[in-house]
Amino acid sequence: MQTTPKPISTKSPRKTKNAARFLLDWAAVIALALCFIVFTLIKGSRFMSFNNMINILRAMSITTVFGIAATVTMAPDGFDMSACTLASCSAYVFVSMYLWYGLPLFACVLITIAVTLIMYQLTMFLILVCKIPDMLATCALMFVHQGLGQWYIGGGAVAVLILGGIIAVSVGGGAVSTGMRTPAGAQPARIKLEPSFSAIGKEPWLIIIMLVCVLIAHIFLEYTKHGRFIYAMGGNKQAAKLSGINVKAYRYLAGMITAV
Repeated sequence: MQTTPKPISTKSPRKTKNAARFLLDWAAVIALALCFIVFTLIKGSRFMSFNNMINILRAMSITTVFGIAATVTMAPDGFDMSACTLASCSAYVFVSMYLWYGLPLFACVLITIAVTLIMYQLTMFLILVCKIPDMLATCALMFVHQGLGQWYIGGGAVAVLILGGIIAVSVGGGAVSTGMRTPAGAQPARIKLEPSFSAIGKEPWLIIIMLVCVLIAHIFLEYTKHGRFIYAMGGNKQAAKLSGINVKAYRYLAGMITAV
């Protein structure tokens, strides 16, 4: 007696593949959720308290913004190692405009963005025009940015700290802070920080800025054609070029978004 062979089911392997894809895509979120669960079990309500959540969000705000910049840079198959040193130069400009020259906070922000975009043109020139690989170009620019920052503030600058509204640029043996003279020896226009300036490094503004950056980056990359083009370049740059995408223009766009 012959029996009709049963068709081989493909549902199980497909479900396994989908589950593996889900775990891979959401691995960071799952790991974060597990960390919250474990620390809550260990510390109880002390870990999940409102003040502790605010401290965690504030601590991760700056790192998250840098992560967004790195995401936009790497999405079109790029890589930028000079983002932190460029950010240091931008911070020098921001602090100096406010303390040394007495400009209003809004003007300081606009000038800092403009200076950062201008400085980033060198990065794009080396990558898009000179065709130097991203890693080599940005690695070299790390030293260029450090040198420019040291020249601008008149010393061996190491870092800018904006924590809890306290501003300090550490310099070999000293610090650029409230009340310090300019490199030319002139008196600063401001000798103290206004509450509006100090609020940038405190909650809720630092957290709000982070959330706004996350939302804008998500909408741009996921729901606009420009974001999809950038993703297409990261998947296969040659195929994206053959499909009509202006690869250089979108690599430049990603760089400008990163700079902002």
